[in-house]
Amino acid sequence: QKGVDVVRELRDICLEHETASPVENLRIELNSFKFSQNASYADCCKGATMAVMEKILDENAEGGETITPGRLVASLKKMLDYWGPLFESLCIGSGEEKAIIHSLESMALAASGGGGGCSSTFGVLGTEPAFRFVLQTLHDREIVNEEAIFEWAKERREEGQDGPMGVLFWQKPTQDFLEWLEEDSDSSGDEESSDGSEEDSD
Repeated sequence: QKGVDVVRELRDICLEHETASPVENLRIELNSFKFSQNASYADCCKGATMAVMEKILDENAEGGETITPGRLVASLKKMLDYWGPLFESLCIGSGEEKAIIHSLESMALAASGGGGGCSSTFGVLGTEPAFRFVLQTLHDREIVNEEAIFEWAKERREEGQDGPMGVLFWQKPTQDFLEWLEEDSDSSGDEESSDGSEEDSD
């Protein structure tokens, strides 16, 4: 509806959710709001991503801990034990998975520009090699797959190094991860084609 910041509303629903209750309850609540506002699953993914990052900030702030890239990723892995199934149910294709990546980029860039009160978590996203390891964690947990990552990488390459959203993409750790992912994907493809040709020759 007009005047409603749908993604922020979805984020707030996630932040208000008590993790003592099943994550399925949150999925139902997000789904209901999505339909009422004619929103998309990509919007839900963005809101949930923002909420998880804010929860990481709150958790570390309560413990008086400085958020480093390593601590950010450790906290994310712990969060995904609960939140992972929600992302899996919201991601119906590469579009939703890319929305998670785009949301992480936006948060990091907003923080580097001095925006938002969550700059310590969002800001560390832009500190090498945090983004690479966040992306790798999401891939390892099968929340974001190769197809979505490659589509996102193609977008950023086409924009060039001067593109406003390309900062995290062009970081060396991110490039190293993409190179590894492409090699891993190629070798998996070669093994499948080899298996297929062996079966054909039987």
